[in-house]
Amino acid sequence: MFDLLEFVFGFQSDNIKNQRENVILLVANSQSRLGLPDERDPKIDEKAVNMVYKKVLDNYFKWCKYLRIRMAWNSSDAITRERKLFLISLYFLIWGEAANVRFLPECICYIFHNMAKELDAILDRGEACVAESCKLENGSVAFLEQIIHPIYETIVKVGDRSGEQKGDYLELSST
Repeated sequence: MFDLLEFVFGFQSDNIKNQRENVILLVANSQSRLGLPDERDPKIDEKAVNMVYKKVLDNYFKWCKYLRIRMAWNSSDAITRERKLFLISLYFLIWGEAANVRFLPECICYIFHNMAKELDAILDRGEACVAESCKLENGSVAFLEQIIHPIYETIVKVGDRSGEQKGDYLELSST
């Protein structure tokens, strides 16, 4: 799952390693709170995944409701446990490389929303391909360079101009 996300979006390998461990521990902790599954061949319980899914993506759900937009997928109940794990992982990978942009939760939700749509289409297609949103001119992929860096540059420009402005707000529309 993480290897696919790395290939599709070009996340950094250290971020992949960190978030893989993070997601495994979150799901394992959730599972331990529920106890062991009753089956002879223990697997991750659907309830454990749902607990993590709802907690991690709670802000995204609220963002969609506030903006009155549909989530990137049709229904939370309609998606499989594996898709939920993909979405949890995608969210953490975005957050892991977001640097100072992670302090703009609405921006993280927007990025996640669009990338989740892209991921959903790739998973439905059943064939791994590079995401258009993260594709570089040379054909490789880099989430940090294509998504986060331009946002960060805009924040820096607005911050530099804020010292020149009179008033307590920053005008983002002119950038």
